[in-house]
Amino acid sequence: KYLYYFFYNLDMIKYSENPGYPSLKLSKIKNIKILVPPLQEQRKIVESLDEQMAQIEIMKNEAENQKESISFLFMSFIYKIFQDNSKSWNEVNIQDILKMIYGKGLSERIRIKGKIPVYGSNGIIGYHNQALIDFDTIIIGRKGSAGELNLVKGSSWPIDTTYYVMTEHNLEFIFFLLTYINLTKIIQKGAKPGLNRNDVYRIKVNFPENIKEQEKIVQTIKLKKIEIDILLDSINLEINSISQLPSSILNDIFGQYKSLERYKYDI
Repeated sequence: KYLYYFFYNLDMIKYSENPGYPSLKLSKIKNIKILVPPLQEQRKIVESLDEQMAQIEIMKNEAENQKESISFLFMSFIYKIFQDNSKSWNEVNIQDILKMIYGKGLSERIRIKGKIPVYGSNGIIGYHNQALIDFDTIIIGRKGSAGELNLVKGSSWPIDTTYYVMTEHNLEFIFFLLTYINLTKIIQKGAKPGLNRNDVYRIKVNFPENIKEQEKIVQTIKLKKIEIDILLDSINLEINSISQLPSSILNDIFGQYKSLERYKYDI
């Protein structure tokens, strides 16, 4: 366990033949000097480190749980907005308010370097020099991460595992509406889960025809999202700080022995 912590503390990349494409060589590893205090002292170091690492793991788990709770809070807010407002809206089918159009295949080998984002089911998977569409849209996962949503501003290339949305209504309102519906709940099960647009089209929802009302709801949700993002940024900073603790602790521990030549030994 002492050896584990010692190697955990090493920057092994500097022993690589090629830092750009890390590859460890046994000949270099054999020349690493390891600090070897007496066995009883090793045990005390391990006991101390085990205790501190366990505390760090608890702190990290608590922060991650807090992050998950904050994300859930935002989804709950969206759900409440639609629940509270939709009672006065008319019922429509999804196909009455949007169209879902198949993306087009664009394999990595035929892409040409450019600035146009290429979207798969779960986000950007590369870039190309041409766009399939030159307008804002919502990209919906059709295969793979079926039902996942990406709100896209500007030109893009949605590939054939996705649909892209066209609508005459407020696009951000449609995005939040689809988030509220949660399309992942209606995916077709199987070896390769997929989302059939006809299943989506048949969904009935209450919908406000008035664009101004759509815009008002979008602004309310976006203001809440700003609050949530501030909280999430704070939690992410905390998680990042916690992630740095093991290296800091190990550096402190092993730094005590670096000046003691009697503790050095060739592997």
